[in-house]
Amino acid sequence: MISNARRKLTSSDGPSGRARAEINRLERLAVRTSKIAEQCWQRLAGTTPDGSTRVVSLHDPDARPIVKGCP
Repeated sequence: MISNARRKLTSSDGPSGRARAEINRLERLAVRTSKIAEQCWQRLAGTTPDGSTRVVSLHDPDARPIVKGCP
């Protein structure tokens, strides 16, 4: 879908900056969603994804997991 949208932008006359921004946003969202799905499969397999690279928020990729319990 993203490649089709990019192709449409290059074939049209003067694509808007907003259209480019939306396609870029969609691409980032797709990458994050893929990463979250990968983490779900890891959890279902019984392993815990690495905390330093784990995605815990779809809209805030820099959010880190909260550690619960006593140290």
